[in-house]
Amino acid sequence: MDFFGQQDKAKTKTFLLVSLFIIGLALLSIVTTFAINLVLVATLDTRPTDYISYWPILGAIVGITLLVTFFKHLSLRAGGKVVAEALGGRLITRSTHNTNEKRLLNLVDEMAIAARLPAPPVYLLDNEPNINAFAAGFTPNNAVIGITKGSLELLTRDELQAVIGHEFSHILNGDMRINLRFTAMIFGFLYITQAASIIMRVGRHLRLSGSNNKNAGAVIAAVFLISIILYIAGWLTSLWARVMQAAINRQREYLADAASVQFTRHGEALASALKKIGGSASGSTLQTSSAQSYNHFFFGQADEHLLATHPSLRKRILRLDPRWDGEFIIPIRIDLEPKTEDQTEKSKETITKENIVKAITTGAAISMGLPTATESTYAKNSSEEQTPLVKIEAICREPVGACYLIFAFLLDNNPDNQSKQVSLINNTDLLNTCTELLATIPNTQHLAFIEKAIVTIKTLSPEQYQNFKKIMMQLISTNGDISLHEWLVYQLVTHQIEYLPSSEIKYHSLDQLKEEITTLLSAMAYLSPTNNTIKSSFGMGANIMGLYTIHLQPNPPITELSSCLQKLQLSSTSVRYKFLQGILKAIQQDKTITVDEATFFRILSLCLDCPMEPNDATSSVG
Repeated sequence: MDFFGQQDKAKTKTFLLVSLFIIGLALLSIVTTFAINLVLVATLDTRPTDYISYWPILGAIVGITLLVTFFKHLSLRAGGKVVAEALGGRLITRSTHNTNEKRLLNLVDEMAIAARLPAPPVYLLDNEPNINAFAAGFTPNNAVIGITKGSLELLTRDELQAVIGHEFSHILNGDMRINLRFTAMIFGFLYITQAASIIMRVGRHLRLSGSNNKNAGAVIAAVFLISIILYIAGWLTSLWARVMQAAINRQREYLADAASVQFTRHGEALASALKKIGGSASGSTLQTSSAQSYNHFFFGQADEHLLATHPSLRKRILRLDPRWDGEFIIPIRIDLEPKTEDQTEKSKETITKENIVKAITTGAAISMGLPTATESTYAKNSSEEQTPLVKIEAICREPVGACYLIFAFLLDNNPDNQSKQVSLINNTDLLNTCTELLATIPNTQHLAFIEKAIVTIKTLSPEQYQNFKKIMMQLISTNGDISLHEWLVYQLVTHQIEYLPSSEIKYHSLDQLKEEITTLLSAMAYLSPTNNTIKSSFGMGANIMGLYTIHLQPNPPITELSSCLQKLQLSSTSVRYKFLQGILKAIQQDKTITVDEATFFRILSLCLDCPMEPNDATSSVG
């Protein structure tokens, strides 16, 4: 499935959406303005120009709608967490001890690997007993996945994995951005009905206060009639928006179902999850009042009172299971196997070094302004029975551990420089633990743990994150020079946590970015394992991009790479994808992909919001 092609189609649909929004807004404004002026003429018995002209009314309606839409859109740009919190979601921390929640996080990690995306934060809708899920965010970097409590308790592992795969498709296809824009537009239209309520209250206040003015009754009647007109107009335009929403969203749901099957290779599981929704008394309906505004985000219809934004369950099931007999499945709560007494005792025995661990992690966290870790996680890490991979996984789940893991990745190979870096950290015990563990695992797995650590770092408070970032920058700048490795780690961390995508696309062709592409392609070419392949790698990449006139530069300084990357981030999806295709062919040119090349490519793709991953990465050469 061509996910990047689907993203371009999503942008085309966004243009259609905006066009339809403008048409709806124009009709709303003109008809409402005309109706209000008729009311003024009828109730006040005079020409409308004596009281108010058409243009101020028209300007007020358009201005208020656009302003509300803009500010709602601005608030949603903070990422999917805004939607998750509005729906009553609770962030599931990586250090959770709940068996169901651990299973969910594991499944999200598995689907992230299948989709080649960074694992998003996961929110649980604790107050929703029915089966449903959603994905929200502007880019893969600020996306979240939300799951209802009913999905967690009523779906098998395979069914839940299939549902999560469906949501990952929405992240990859660019559906989330369309959904957020829909939400802002609907909110703008609905605000007209809220304005009507305000005007109605004003009219009620005027009536109750009384007046000796002979025109008071006419004014009150006009106020009430105007509020009714605005209410009807707001309702009709919000209906118009939902019709647009339904028309675009239904096909996207079919596409997401197909992508889920592609990720999991298990179409029966997705069909089974849909059958359980059909077998439930209340289906996939949510209890929260916010479901109306965010219905189009969900796996199933979240509000039964709205125009259907999803294809019918029967149609979706038959596409997945053509031999379906038409019978739904009544969902039954699934209890995961509880721990036995022996397992409980064994878990207690692993906390033999609890006090030491507490002293290390708490002391380090306090001295550096970072959060303290829960005692059990690092206590479990001290268990001699656990492998280094398991220990690092546990470290990634704790905020302070995740921070130190990034610090360990940034340590210089030069002993003198490393000594200066370590001196910046007051308590080095946890840092040494992370460094020793990283030394025991293949360097081909290092980037995967950086990505996992970033997921946890996203849970830091703004103040804690700034403290972490300050230390990270100090570690990088210790020796006066920034290495490519340090630059890549810094770009990945800051992009996934801080980056807000621009709504403006400035570059629509690779020719507009020749200088920037030459610089980045040259930097990549110098990662080739032998000098003989540097020019051929550059040439291959340039030819794939169709840039036949660019030439290899001397190894560019790191300071130039940031501005080049920033310009590429302002290009269209098709431009970024073609650029990455060229980079990929360049590193594959010598039939061997080194770890350095794979890391460079993977981080570039993540920072360009086109997640890709080269295959067959081998150990670094030399």
